[in-house]
This record gives sequence, structure tokens and C-alpha cells, in this order.
Amino acid sequence: MIALALLAAGAAGDQGQLQRQLDYMVATCRADQFVRLVAHGTDRVSFDMLRREALPSVSETNALQCALDKVRSREDLQIGSTGNEARNK
Repeated sequence: MIALALLAAGAAGDQGQLQRQLDYMVATCRADQFVRLVAHGTDRVSFDMLRREALPSVSETNALQCALDKVRSREDLQIGSTGNEARNK
């Protein structure tokens, strides 16, 4: 819980800091084997599926949803998929 508070407190950081936060979010959801969240600037995030050859399993889908929910819970971030503009809230 303390780590989540620190993540929220550091929301106004640089792109490198945001990338580290995104990597942490993915790791805590155990989704780092099949998805990568990528920082674009300090407020936009895209996601890349790392394994495109097969559909994700149920547990992988749940882990992906966990990571996306963590990003969505941050009101300072906009998320989009690779190749698309990040959506405006």
C-alpha cells in the first residue's frame, strides 16, 4: 500500500520516472511476460502485447486487466494502444 501511495505522489515526474512506475505496475500484476506499458511523455501510456502468436490465457487476461486498471486509476494518465493516439478523457 505504501508503494501505491508513493506512485501516486510521484505522478508529476519525468518520462523515465513514469516508465519505472509503469514497469512496477506490470510486475506487481505479474503481466511482464506478455505486456509492456510504455510511457510517452509524462502523461500518455501505450501498451504493447509481447506475445502475439497466441491468445492470452484466462490468468494472463486477468493480469493484463490488473495492469490496465492500475493505469486507469491514475487520473493524470491517458492510455492508448500502439499505433493509436492516446484517448482523451
